[in-house]
Amino acid sequence: MTLKISIKPDKGETGQYFLESAITEKRPEFEPGKTIMFGTPDGNLQRSDPRQGSLDFRTIGGTDQPAKSVAETTQETREV
Repeated sequence: MTLKISIKPDKGETGQYFLESAITEKRPEFEPGKTIMFGTPDGNLQRSDPRQGSLDFRTIGGTDQPAKSVAETTQETREV
């Protein structure tokens, strides 16, 4: 953004000045986003790679305990 201010004195001896302003802006150009797609053997497109397996995340037994801080973990290690 550019702001230009012009100051011009009045032609008379009044001590007055005229201020004129001009504002111009140039917005940045952004590159549009891209999407990665994978081709299947059937010729279709999909977001996940058909050659890569997927992992199913699940909770394995145990109790719901709050997470420990590094200081707590270090203290337990020293006590053992």
